[in-house]
Amino acid sequence: MIQAGYYRQIPHDYYVRGEKKDRQNGADICRFLRWKFVFCGLLLGMAGGAWASSFSSATQPLAMDQRVSRLIGELRSDDAAIRQSAGAALTALGADARPAILKLTRSDDPGLRQQAVQILLDLPWYVPGDPPEVKAILLHYGLPDIELRRDMVRRLDDLDDSKGLPALLRLLQEDPSPAVQWTIVTCLREQGNVAPLRDVQPPTGDSRLLAVCGYAQLGTNLSTAINDLRRCANLELANPTDDDGEFDFVIRVLADVACQQKQYDEAADWRRKEFVRGSLPDRAGVPTALLELFALQGVYGPLRGLDNDFKLAGKDLQTPKIQYALSVMYDRANDAPRAAAARHLASAAMSEPDRSDVGDFLEEHGWDDLAEQEYKDFLKTDSGAGAGERRWEAANVHFRLAGLAVKRGDDQDAAEQKEQALMLVGMTEDQLPDATVNGPEKEGVKTAGVARDLAMVDSQGRRWNISATDLWADVYWHYLRAAVARHDEAQTQRRMEQLLELRPTDADIAIDVVPLLEKKNRTIDANLLFQWAFDDMKKKLDADPHNPDNLNGLAWLCAKCNRNLPDARRWAQQAVALMPNNAAILDTLAEVNFRLGHSQEALQIELRAAKLEPDDPFMKQQVERFRAAIGGPATRPN
Repeated sequence: MIQAGYYRQIPHDYYVRGEKKDRQNGADICRFLRWKFVFCGLLLGMAGGAWASSFSSATQPLAMDQRVSRLIGELRSDDAAIRQSAGAALTALGADARPAILKLTRSDDPGLRQQAVQILLDLPWYVPGDPPEVKAILLHYGLPDIELRRDMVRRLDDLDDSKGLPALLRLLQEDPSPAVQWTIVTCLREQGNVAPLRDVQPPTGDSRLLAVCGYAQLGTNLSTAINDLRRCANLELANPTDDDGEFDFVIRVLADVACQQKQYDEAADWRRKEFVRGSLPDRAGVPTALLELFALQGVYGPLRGLDNDFKLAGKDLQTPKIQYALSVMYDRANDAPRAAAARHLASAAMSEPDRSDVGDFLEEHGWDDLAEQEYKDFLKTDSGAGAGERRWEAANVHFRLAGLAVKRGDDQDAAEQKEQALMLVGMTEDQLPDATVNGPEKEGVKTAGVARDLAMVDSQGRRWNISATDLWADVYWHYLRAAVARHDEAQTQRRMEQLLELRPTDADIAIDVVPLLEKKNRTIDANLLFQWAFDDMKKKLDADPHNPDNLNGLAWLCAKCNRNLPDARRWAQQAVALMPNNAAILDTLAEVNFRLGHSQEALQIELRAAKLEPDDPFMKQQVERFRAAIGGPATRPN
């Protein structure tokens, strides 16, 4: 099966399509993390606390070592002229001096540390093997202005991974500013590029490396990941640095995992600590840590410390998001009058333009009915019409309503909402296949302007692009599903032709529509639709052949479309070898074996998966399906 992506602390399905649903799973938090073994050699030196420098040979001549040591000793001189001369000489040595200077930037002596930082900034920041685009960005990287260096980091992040990623990994270790390092951590996380640090043992006193190494372990070793993130959090809580908002995500992971482990009071404590330290505000200026604290109270409360939380909130207690959270908490406690009063206060305290933002908060925490009402109320106001940002925000709301429709299985409404969103931003059918639009999404859009792709963003802030053709294919697919469900043969035929004309590559579409085409004896079209999706996924696998998600996804596509099964089995086995305790990947291997006629083996594998996810209804259905095929119960594995 397609394994779950990390979403929010509230266990509810994220936007999914077709049979396979994304489910929250602590062990599967980093669905989109990509394995970049090509960089592992670059990183191995970090395990011992030293960077595997690309700037100099591992075996410098003894004379050079002695010269560098002598010059560093002169940096400690009481004579300012000697210190200045030594600094200039070390700068002139360039790459040969870099390892020693990097070590000196971590000195306990503030004076030495400051001198080392200045020398380091004056050294070259690019290496001979860097692509021209990287060299151009790093040419002036040594500027003392932290914001300018952060901007250069973001420019590196915009390059292809093969070009910008090695430089980002170097800068993560070498830049002397924690603020810049936090920006790098954010870039690596949002692009799913933390896997190269999976085998790195981070220094115990570096909160940034602890954070990114913790992220890297989330999909494979949850206990190690949480240990790293706890250490990161404790360091930052004791001595805060300029994290540019990234520390909020560290706390979010810690709180979410605590909730998954039913340690709700611990999750609330993390949010309180985050609030005291300081967190990013929402659009209305309310600290997000406070909002998430009351969201925990809403879903799991009343939790220990609620009365103090009221005091902590102060005047923000009256804001709509917190009042909605309290209304949910009161509903859980069967206190209908207080719940109704809180909902009334939430609505009364809200300005009309804020309804979409409040709806996002409600939807993200699984309060779909409340969210849907806020979205619809937003669209009724003038804020949902007009030009510019209002039009784009209205498109966002339609996309979110489409996601809610998918979750409740209403394909007709999902298609209509998506179509309305695309029309609002000028992405009409008659523009296909060339015209597309740009703007982030959840699903949704945010910024106006015509460009080649629509930029998407998931709940973790990870971004990718999707074309107008793919978006319209998704619309036609949902219309097709709705027509099939109501047995409307004319609309089924129409939507199927529209869909096939766009040559979709989405695996979910192929998994859903290929069997339908075969039932209608349209084998040629079924083969084409499968091949479009297969070729797209195979290209991704060829580019990253050790990525378990790529292996698993391609094997699942083949299994569900009943094609290329021997290859699918090999890919599924490779994925299991890489992640043997991943229930979703085990389920894929079981499905492939079942399709190959190995029902007994399929059952044994599925029982292993079900043991890892005992409460998952899909796993239970799979077990019963495989048992029925072999005619009875089977022994559970040890």
